[in-house]
Amino acid sequence: NAYAAGVQTGIAVASSPAAGNYAVGVNYAAPPAGSISVDKGGTTYYLNGNTWFKPSFGANGVFYTVVPTP
Repeated sequence: NAYAAGVQTGIAVASSPAAGNYAVGVNYAAPPAGSISVDKGGTTYYLNGNTWFKPSFGANGVFYTVVPTP
């Protein structure tokens, strides 16, 4: 079930894809290794290469959504 899989209802969390193949709007359990945190307008994002991740909080903890460049 979704709870046992660590997924908030309605929020799918994917495993990390091959390097650089991230689609905007997809959620991940963690940002890729080597990501750096960047504060933009009071919001913390994680940057890996040219890919931006925004942390969000769900029933099972934090997940990271790929977002357009803020």
